[in-house]
Amino acid sequence: MTQADKNNPERRERQRKNDGVEVTVAIPGRPPMTLLTSDYSESGIFLLYGARNKPAEGSEITVTLAEFLGSDTPIAMVARIIRVEERGFAIEFVGPAE
Repeated sequence: MTQADKNNPERRERQRKNDGVEVTVAIPGRPPMTLLTSDYSESGIFLLYGARNKPAEGSEITVTLAEFLGSDTPIAMVARIIRVEERGFAIEFVGPAE
Protein backbone atom coordinates (compact mmCIF):
# COMPACT_ATOMS: atom_id res chain seq x y z
CA MET A 1 0.00 0.00 0.00
CA THR A 2 1.39 3.40 -0.95
CA GLN A 3 1.41 6.41 1.35
CA ALA A 4 -1.30 7.99 -0.84
CA ASP A 5 -3.48 4.89 -0.28
CA LYS A 6 -2.96 5.11 3.50
CA ASN A 7 -4.05 8.76 3.47
CA ASN A 8 -7.17 8.06 1.38
CA PRO A 9 -10.12 7.31 3.69
CA GLU A 10 -12.03 5.65 0.86
CA ARG A 11 -9.84 2.79 -0.32
CA ARG A 12 -11.67 0.95 -3.08
CA GLU A 13 -10.62 -1.92 -5.23
CA ARG A 14 -12.09 -0.25 -8.31
CA GLN A 15 -12.03 3.43 -9.35
CA ARG A 16 -15.35 5.15 -8.66
CA LYS A 17 -16.88 7.85 -10.88
CA ASN A 18 -19.67 10.28 -10.05
CA ASP A 19 -21.14 11.30 -13.42
CA GLY A 20 -24.94 11.04 -13.62
CA VAL A 21 -25.69 8.58 -16.42
CA GLU A 22 -29.08 7.15 -17.40
CA VAL A 23 -29.60 3.38 -17.23
CA THR A 24 -32.73 1.29 -17.77
CA VAL A 25 -33.67 -0.87 -14.79
CA ALA A 26 -36.06 -3.84 -14.78
CA ILE A 27 -37.21 -4.87 -11.31
CA PRO A 28 -39.34 -8.03 -11.28
CA GLY A 29 -43.05 -7.21 -10.99
CA ARG A 30 -42.59 -3.57 -12.08
CA PRO A 31 -42.42 -1.85 -15.46
CA PRO A 32 -38.91 -0.93 -16.71
CA MET A 33 -37.75 2.53 -15.66
CA THR A 34 -34.90 4.90 -16.42
CA LEU A 35 -32.79 5.90 -13.41
CA LEU A 36 -29.72 8.09 -12.98
CA THR A 37 -26.46 6.86 -11.52
CA SER A 38 -24.95 8.72 -8.61
CA ASP A 39 -21.62 6.95 -8.76
CA TYR A 40 -20.32 3.86 -10.44
CA SER A 41 -17.34 1.61 -10.95
CA GLU A 42 -16.57 -1.51 -12.95
CA SER A 43 -18.20 -3.66 -10.27
CA GLY A 44 -21.43 -1.76 -9.58
CA ILE A 45 -23.58 1.36 -9.55
CA PHE A 46 -25.50 3.49 -7.06
CA LEU A 47 -28.88 4.33 -8.61
CA LEU A 48 -30.91 7.36 -7.54
CA TYR A 49 -34.47 6.27 -6.71
CA GLY A 50 -36.59 8.52 -4.53
CA ALA A 51 -39.78 6.43 -4.50
CA ARG A 52 -40.85 4.81 -1.24
CA ASN A 53 -41.28 1.29 -2.65
CA LYS A 54 -37.61 0.51 -3.10
CA PRO A 55 -36.64 -3.03 -4.04
CA ALA A 56 -35.35 -5.27 -1.27
CA GLU A 57 -31.67 -5.78 -0.55
CA GLY A 58 -30.55 -9.07 -2.11
CA SER A 59 -33.02 -8.80 -5.02
CA GLU A 60 -31.74 -9.45 -8.53
CA ILE A 61 -32.61 -6.95 -11.24
CA THR A 62 -31.67 -6.36 -14.87
CA VAL A 63 -29.83 -3.17 -15.80
CA THR A 64 -29.43 -2.11 -19.44
CA LEU A 65 -26.34 -0.02 -20.06
CA ALA A 66 -25.62 1.99 -23.20
CA GLU A 67 -24.54 5.55 -22.42
CA PHE A 68 -22.91 4.18 -19.27
CA LEU A 69 -20.46 2.28 -21.44
CA GLY A 70 -20.10 5.02 -24.06
CA SER A 71 -21.63 2.70 -26.64
CA ASP A 72 -24.54 2.76 -29.07
CA THR A 73 -25.16 -0.93 -28.37
CA PRO A 74 -27.00 -1.50 -25.08
CA ILE A 75 -25.80 -4.34 -22.87
CA ALA A 76 -28.12 -5.98 -20.33
CA MET A 77 -26.57 -7.11 -17.05
CA VAL A 78 -27.98 -9.00 -14.10
CA ALA A 79 -27.24 -7.17 -10.86
CA ARG A 80 -27.86 -7.76 -7.16
CA ILE A 81 -29.04 -5.01 -4.81
CA ILE A 82 -26.44 -4.82 -2.06
CA ARG A 83 -27.56 -1.69 -0.17
CA VAL A 84 -30.77 0.34 0.06
CA GLU A 85 -30.75 3.96 1.25
CA GLU A 86 -33.26 6.79 1.36
CA ARG A 87 -31.93 8.31 -1.88
CA GLY A 88 -31.61 5.06 -3.85
CA PHE A 89 -29.85 1.71 -3.93
CA ALA A 90 -26.47 0.19 -4.74
CA ILE A 91 -26.06 -2.77 -7.06
CA GLU A 92 -23.20 -5.08 -7.93
CA PHE A 93 -22.99 -6.69 -11.35
CA VAL A 94 -23.51 -10.47 -11.37
CA GLY A 95 -23.07 -11.13 -15.09
CA PRO A 96 -24.65 -10.69 -18.51
CA ALA A 97 -28.42 -11.15 -18.84
CA GLU A 98 -29.52 -14.00 -21.06
